[in-house]
Amino acid sequence: MNVLTRLSILLIMITGLGACGGSDKSTTPEPEKPNPVIEPKTELKGIPDSFQVKACIDEDADFTCDATPVAITEVYKGIDIDKLAPDARVLIELAPPEATGIGSFIAFEGKRFMSFPVGEEEASPFNLLALGVVQYAQELGEDWCCGHAIPLNLKEAKSYLAQNFKLDGSGQQNEAILQAFNSNLEQLGGNGLSLKQAYDADIKAMAESLVDLTLHSQSICDRVPEYCEGNPDDPYPPIDLSNIVPCITAYDGGSCVAQIPKLQVESTVTDEMFRLTQKEAGNIAYNIRSREKEPLPFEKAFEQLTCKDDEEKQVFMYGVGDNFATTNIENTSPSAALTAWLGTVPNNLVHPYDFDASISPANPNIFADTLSNLPSDLTNGLLVMGLKERGFTLSDTPNYFDIFAIGDATNISSNANVSGTVSDIRSSWQSVSPNVYFENLQNIQNQAGTQSLLDKLHAGQTDLDLVMMPTTNVDFVAVAACRVKAPQKPIETPVKEVISVLTEKFTCNAEQGETYYEIVGGEPDDFTPGSDQNTPSTALSSLTGTLVTYDQIEAKDSTFIDTLALPSGSSITKAQFMINARATSPSAANDKVFLANTPLNNMVTGFTTTAPGALVTQWPNGTLNGGAAYIIDGLFNIPSLPTTPNLLTILNSANASGSGLDILVSENTEVDTTLLQLCINTGDQPCVDTDGDGYCDEEEKDAGSDPTNPDSTPIDLDGDGALNDDDCDPNDPTVTDQCNEVIYTDVLPESCSEYVTVDLSLANSWANSAGNPPVVNNVFDGTQYQGIVWDGALSWFDFGSASNVTHKLNQDFCSCGGGKVVIDEFKSDNMGYIDLNNLTNQTANRIVSRTQYSQSTMASWGPSESGSNTFSGTGNGVDFNLELGVQNVSGPSGGAVKGRLEFIGHLGACTTQDVVDNSGGTGTVGGVGPAINVGSIAVTHELLSNLPVIQETTAPFIKLDDNGNPLAEQTLPWSDTGSESEGTQWSCVKDVATNLIWEVKRNSNGIKKESLHDADDVYAWFDPDPTTNGGFSGANTSGNFCFGFDANDSSTFCNSQRFEDSVNNADFCGSADGWRLPTIEELEGLVDTNYATPMINGAYFPNTPLQSAFWSSTTNPNDSNKAEHLFFYNGQSYNSTSKTYTAASVRLVRDQ
Repeated sequence: MNVLTRLSILLIMITGLGACGGSDKSTTPEPEKPNPVIEPKTELKGIPDSFQVKACIDEDADFTCDATPVAITEVYKGIDIDKLAPDARVLIELAPPEATGIGSFIAFEGKRFMSFPVGEEEASPFNLLALGVVQYAQELGEDWCCGHAIPLNLKEAKSYLAQNFKLDGSGQQNEAILQAFNSNLEQLGGNGLSLKQAYDADIKAMAESLVDLTLHSQSICDRVPEYCEGNPDDPYPPIDLSNIVPCITAYDGGSCVAQIPKLQVESTVTDEMFRLTQKEAGNIAYNIRSREKEPLPFEKAFEQLTCKDDEEKQVFMYGVGDNFATTNIENTSPSAALTAWLGTVPNNLVHPYDFDASISPANPNIFADTLSNLPSDLTNGLLVMGLKERGFTLSDTPNYFDIFAIGDATNISSNANVSGTVSDIRSSWQSVSPNVYFENLQNIQNQAGTQSLLDKLHAGQTDLDLVMMPTTNVDFVAVAACRVKAPQKPIETPVKEVISVLTEKFTCNAEQGETYYEIVGGEPDDFTPGSDQNTPSTALSSLTGTLVTYDQIEAKDSTFIDTLALPSGSSITKAQFMINARATSPSAANDKVFLANTPLNNMVTGFTTTAPGALVTQWPNGTLNGGAAYIIDGLFNIPSLPTTPNLLTILNSANASGSGLDILVSENTEVDTTLLQLCINTGDQPCVDTDGDGYCDEEEKDAGSDPTNPDSTPIDLDGDGALNDDDCDPNDPTVTDQCNEVIYTDVLPESCSEYVTVDLSLANSWANSAGNPPVVNNVFDGTQYQGIVWDGALSWFDFGSASNVTHKLNQDFCSCGGGKVVIDEFKSDNMGYIDLNNLTNQTANRIVSRTQYSQSTMASWGPSESGSNTFSGTGNGVDFNLELGVQNVSGPSGGAVKGRLEFIGHLGACTTQDVVDNSGGTGTVGGVGPAINVGSIAVTHELLSNLPVIQETTAPFIKLDDNGNPLAEQTLPWSDTGSESEGTQWSCVKDVATNLIWEVKRNSNGIKKESLHDADDVYAWFDPDPTTNGGFSGANTSGNFCFGFDANDSSTFCNSQRFEDSVNNADFCGSADGWRLPTIEELEGLVDTNYATPMINGAYFPNTPLQSAFWSSTTNPNDSNKAEHLFFYNGQSYNSTSKTYTAASVRLVRDQ
């Protein structure tokens, strides 16, 4: 943003010479004048002249003026903006005219506000939208849409809007954005949000609507190509919204004719695309208050619904929960069937939400609305309603003649509908306030008793008609639903994981001389933008029409082509083919995949990919990732055409002629990658395994092991049980010493080195210290108190009915090596808490607390609290006390906890032996304690590895520069624009526990070959050394997927051995040799489950690819053609991928 700065004025001190009696005198200097402050100016743009505009400074950004608002031209008068707080804003107040015919506002005293950083040159609705884009982009982070650069500031956001949507604030764009912005503020304010809450939610929601539009731009472009233009390789072409105009219904809540989802070439795009519906605004408001733990009284009903960890709570709101206020516009939307039924009721008076029947004598008064677009996939839910009778609470004036019905208005009196009296609701439903009632959907049964409201939704009846009459007032109706969370990106299983599963399940018979071979076409990257190279045969290349390659999207009626080269001179005995493909338009329903041997004279055909990726019966092996990766085996041919050759026949025909497998897909399908898996027989003799150790005799002879000794194998040559890498002499069975010495950095007292786990749900895990001792599972075990059924899934501590007493339980322990407290569930009646007290340092941490008095907090459906706390170890004993307290006000009291305490140390108070000896020597403890042996230290560290959240006394890794020296600054995060001298970049890290030095990757931006250590580069597995390659060297060739590749220079090929050579030749991290592929065990040592994805400590290993497999040097002991690899995406290792696979990452390692 352009912020005006003050100008400096140079004061020139003029010295004159006076001529008086021949003497020189200096003139007295004038006092120095202060630099004048040049006041910035903010130009108002896009605001109708009829609006009254004032502005003020809002230094703490709380949307409250710090002084009386003034004209915007006066807002900076006398203010030095350099002295304001960094987050200071200019708050602009817009008061719309009262009689312009555009409607009036109610929320926020009828005014509207815009907020901009101090010094911003332009205040406009367009800039508001740009600020929303910045806010939403920062929230999404790496999930930002469509490969676009993340806009980090206002300038970049404005550029993003111009490039992708042709929005620049010109024409009527500002007015259209302003009207949507104002309409949204009215909706959000009407749902009880503060101005700051509503403002932030408003601009973010408008930005989100644009991103959502971009996500669907492919389908929009298919229907309306005139709205899309630009590079045909771009999967998300720009959308032209430059002619957007204000909706003619302005601010009064009406609907526009033209909406973005129904774009037609001749349609006018209006601000409707940015507007929130009443239901959307209500859901946003609830989520904000729920996140900030400030629910309104009626929203406490929603909190009674407990969803599972893999579910999220969604609220479908009808009307506004405003305690029956009549100032908001809350229209009902009855279905056609309900409207028709209303027409059959004589002299009816249909009233909306909040209507007070006492103001009119008309009878019958009917409230009617349709709860539309409810979900059918919810797992649990509540129906919540705000109800009164003629303005009074139901309990004050129980009118037993009022009735209600919920279901299908086609036959409103059918016993298939739910119906009853309002008095039934008052007496049998639960309540969180005098006017708010709720009940579980499963418990709301139809009159026949055969179906609940939850059953109706599951059956697809997602529009429910609701009728209340004649004197009941309805404030709002809501459905709170638990739904399984939308899967995180990637939406389906990453295709690389699909390939791993396929290679693991596809097996060849080594005893019959079969060898596994695979060919991958394109890069398996789940349709990442940017086309991948293909190698079509001459026959395919000569076809007419628009020909495309992997990940390429062209105009309609384009044809994908590629040819997979086959291994020559061998017989193919088994085959499986996979194609990862998706539809680019509805026309793809008729697309087919053709597999043929060059030159297209022998063909398997008829495999429809369909749109949108539905499984089809012609692909009997199905799909593994939600409808994109389709698989067939080599024996398949079309059932309707039994005379056509199967895939295996075509492959052998192609192989015999020296040609490849041609692939053709027409005409509206995008292809991400292809995989052809083969078992080939080169004529070798079957594997002979004389000693039955799983290794062929020839393989053992090549490796140097004894083929007649089952204990002697290629990985343990002398058969002494010590693997070659660890054996001091791998050829002498009498030497079994482990030569790889492990150095441990922490020493713990022997008296304080035990790994202790305490189940906190058990009474004997606690000692009573105040109040009554607990009785386990007494009144709380399946019994009732005031109609409440206690949660039987927990073990309850019953403290009795002593009033105004705080009952306390304690657990004392001594920790030397750190630990953690994890509370999965905590319930209490009345108030309760769990504290972790450090008695040595006299500090306390509250882990969980309960503040409600209601008995319902202990019901099975009541909310529970959870939390955790970790503490570090110093080697010396630290006294801790874990305390559980329950304060009783009156009546039965108790609590329940589900959780655990884990630590290194012992139960009870610390002693004088719980001290590390620092007087000298290695592995000794305090003067009063015995020496500690190396074995117990090793055990201690093994136990510590089971507690990944425990902080050790030193950092787990040390950041190293390119010369292998530790950085002076070890605490700063990685920055792509930083440097090693600043401490914001590093080349390697040293693992303190293992002394291994690890390579750090760079340039994780989806662009390959930017540097030698590019995180996006991928490699094949290659090791020409027969003593280390497990019997198969892998692939010395690969695609153009890495830095420095030259097709004419084999030393630059993209394989692991070439990469090792390049890194060693570069004297990387101060070492010109020793860089190698890690073993699978070493790779697994980097997995850190404290991180979601990737499961690796990102503070030391930035730029780790999310979906890429990482090669290890470990060969599958049962199949020398395959090497083990690991996905940091899920932290799992696999041993099923062929060494010829060309799309895995490499992170090198060396010993210190």
